[in-house]
Amino acid sequence: MCKLSVPLLATVLLSQVVLVQDKPAVPKGPPPRFITVMSVDQAKGEVVFDVSVVDIHVSDELTVLVYPDGHRRQTVGTKPSYIHLGEGFKVSLKNAKWSGTDGKQIDAEAAAKRLKPGLIVLLSTDGTAVDRAYLRMFKEDTLVLLVAWEELPLLYLPHVGGGIPGKKVGER
Repeated sequence: MCKLSVPLLATVLLSQVVLVQDKPAVPKGPPPRFITVMSVDQAKGEVVFDVSVVDIHVSDELTVLVYPDGHRRQTVGTKPSYIHLGEGFKVSLKNAKWSGTDGKQIDAEAAAKRLKPGLIVLLSTDGTAVDRAYLRMFKEDTLVLLVAWEELPLLYLPHVGGGIPGKKVGER
């Protein structure tokens, strides 16, 4: 009986390891945003991107949808619209961090050579590295841009009373 127990125990333990490995990896962090190169000024060392932001109507209120099985999720009352930031999103080529979808760093000069109007670039949504689970979906030559979170463009257009205060880049 002991001779049968050891192989049976080994089979059970190994099957547990296989089951754990079969679970898909859940990406850490938010997915990247898609931004499009509008212009590149090599002399100034700047690139300007077209960025769309979500514009939720000021009269919208959060609504909780309740499904027949009891599942609940929040939504807004109307379909949000997307608007483009009028002046675009300006980035200093040297101050930004560039990489490929393989995670390898690309220097500013090499990135600048690849940037052409109309090129779509992935932008880190939170100022940290984009998880490889997302990057596997894109071609190898896709550029990934990483800037400090304080300098990231808005994700949505907040509806606040009055104007939106200005702040010079680099101020805290």
